[in-house]
Amino acid sequence: MRPYFTHTLEMDREEIMAPGPSEGLAIVDLQSYPAFVGKETDQLDLMAHLQRQMCALTATAWRAPGKNIPVKVLLTDDYRAMERKIGSNQRVFASGWVRTHRGQLCLTHHDRLYDCARHRTHGLLREEHLPKDARPHLLNGPPGVYSINIF
Repeated sequence: MRPYFTHTLEMDREEIMAPGPSEGLAIVDLQSYPAFVGKETDQLDLMAHLQRQMCALTATAWRAPGKNIPVKVLLTDDYRAMERKIGSNQRVFASGWVRTHRGQLCLTHHDRLYDCARHRTHGLLREEHLPKDARPHLLNGPPGVYSINIF
């Protein structure tokens, strides 16, 4: 069994993922997001790191309710099409931007980001200290800048 799930993003097609319960989730660019921060990194250091990476467009992070809630991903260049699929009665809970040069994004838990931030040899898609229901999701799509909206 692979230590991560793989999804191919296609234009105007929804991908539904179940990342498992978490207090926080993030979508990061696999090639440009620096996972390691330092051996003594704590949760506040991780939050500051995520903030810097959000400014650099290598990550988008948000708080999650700690429940097993599905995540829907829709790749579209038509904002109106997204509104029709999502529904007009839902509000944006969080938003951000992520740039990818090679077209590989990773949806993962903050716990996984924290583990990688403290251990230089751990990677976002490797098995180290990874609970079964916390496997990351590799999102393959075209290179570009993605607008991330969490409803």
